Amino acid sequence: GKKTKKVTNNAMLESTSVSDFWGRRWNQLVHGALKGGVFKPLRKHNFSKEISATATFLASGLIHEYVLAVMCHSYGSGDDYFHHEKHYYGVHLAFFLYNGILIVLEYAFIGTVLHKKISELSLPSPVLTCMVIGSALPIAHWFTEEYVRHHIYDGLKVGCPMIVTINY
Repeated sequence: GKKTKKVTNNAMLESTSVSDFWGRRWNQLVHGALKGGVFKPLRKHNFSKEISATATFLASGLIHEYVLAVMCHSYGSGDDYFHHEKHYYGVHLAFFLYNGILIVLEYAFIGTVLHKKISELSLPSPVLTCMVIGSALPIAHWFTEEYVRHHIYDGLKVGCPMIVTINY
């Protein structure tokens, strides 16, 4: 048989930091491509890890914007497969830049007196995970809203019948 790569590693339930979420647990395929294609080359050219991380999240945002634009492009008035709603550009870019800023803030926080004091508390992993998810949750809709508006998740309902749309 063929060996497959684990794409996610329980990011929503076991992340202990923002960099753990994005770097070791969430979408390892995209992470590997962005790390090898953006982060490492910038570090090789002596850019700081903060600049390199921000540029990596910028690239991720641009890739997601492109993918969403292609998926939401309408191909004429008679095509029922594509829903003809306006696509709002920049929302995914803002989502990923926000998360890049969280990474930079984490870099700045590590090694501070406050970080050492919190580390001494030995907080349980579920508490750390709630803190990590809570840092991005307020803007999570920036990522998902366009997919919901354009009915991109609708196909998942067939294979995953427990997924339901909540109208708000």
